Parts: sequence; structure tokens; C-alpha cells
Amino acid sequence: MKVCTAAAALTFNLQPLTFNMTSAIIVAAGRGIRMGANVDKLWLEVAGRPVIAHTWQRFNDAPCIGEIILVVRDGMQSEFTELAARFHFQKPFRLAVGGAERQDSVCNGLAALAPERKIDWSDSWSDEDLREFRAASVRRLEEIESEEAG
Repeated sequence: MKVCTAAAALTFNLQPLTFNMTSAIIVAAGRGIRMGANVDKLWLEVAGRPVIAHTWQRFNDAPCIGEIILVVRDGMQSEFTELAARFHFQKPFRLAVGGAERQDSVCNGLAALAPERKIDWSDSWSDEDLREFRAASVRRLEEIESEEAG
């Protein structure tokens, strides 16, 4: 079993956390090599702001999101902290360092969840549990889409 080792690499904006919240994990540790641009694709400007700022803004504005975890390339933490200040993102956020592969970055993002939001993986989920979880997730996504549309 692989264990995430991201805890030592976390940085925080020191905002208070709320209980019973939903956490969003934005995996933004890639380099965009396939795109071929001379600049990291996350930092390309679209409508006057970097692509990653648009993504972060959506989660910052979503009432159903209580905290945001951004998984970033090591060495980029200060750029993301500056981005939060520049665009006045108000939600509590944490920065976790990305891993060698995307799945490692996702694992590090999960490890960065606030302690009260940690996922207990100690019990194996049955097929029925997984079906119920998927159905609940789909229902919640539909609710969010409906809230945004209406």
C-alpha cells in the first residue's frame, strides 16, 4: 500500500476552517509539456488573468465549497500565494506539493485535507457502497449545476 507523504510540504493561508464543509482539490502541478508553449499553461492569460485563476475563482465563489486544496509543483508555492492575494480569493486554502505522476499529486491533495475532513480508508467499501457513493456524487453535481443555472 502506497502512503502519501505530503504533510511536511503543506503551506497554509491561516484562515479558520469551518466544520461540515466540502473541500475542493485542484491538481495544478503539471508542466503542460505537450502543449509546447514557452510558459506553463496554467499561467497563460485568458481574459486578463491566468487560466489557474479562472479555475480557482469558480471554486472560491461556489457556496458549497468550504476549503480549497491546490496541488502545485514544488517551488511554485509563493506564486500561488501571490495569486490568491492578487485576485482576493477569500476561501481558506492549502498548498500541497505535487508528486512524480498525476496520481501521486492527487494522493498528496487528499493527504492535505483538513484533519476533520480526512477520509477513513480503513474499511473496504462494498460494491453497493461504491454504487451509493457514485449516485450521491452525481446527484450533488446535478444540484450544483442547477444552482449555477438558476
